[in-house]
Amino acid sequence: MKKKNGWILPDAMIGVAITVTALVAIIALYTQVTNSTVVARDYQNATYIAQQQLETLRQYDGTSQIKNLTTDITDPPNQTIDHVLFAIAIRSLKSSIAPSVSPSVTMSETLNDRIVPYQVNVTWVDSKGSTQSLKAVNYYYSN
Repeated sequence: MKKKNGWILPDAMIGVAITVTALVAIIALYTQVTNSTVVARDYQNATYIAQQQLETLRQYDGTSQIKNLTTDITDPPNQTIDHVLFAIAIRSLKSSIAPSVSPSVTMSETLNDRIVPYQVNVTWVDSKGSTQSLKAVNYYYSN
């Protein structure tokens, strides 16, 4: 019977190297998944806030008030969700959106005057210190 001397240490070192490499990859994956979850949560909260603000404006849909909302309605307070401060700004886009109509399509000028777009901007600072923002636009009808 022949003895095999010296192969146990290299085998153990290769095994440890493979295990360490696998653990580092798993830890890196876990970190990336955690960061992605936090970013997705912030965007979900921002979307919820924007939708909430647009739904608040919806009560004025179909009335003449939608054209001339007071600053109390269009300047909502900031909201904090999960220790993240979300700054909210609402503005009318009526003056900044020009209708794009092809020459073959005619659009009633009165209908164009009655459509009032509003944009909600939700801005926050993420966990890495970067400023993120989400913009949502909805169109309302005015009498």
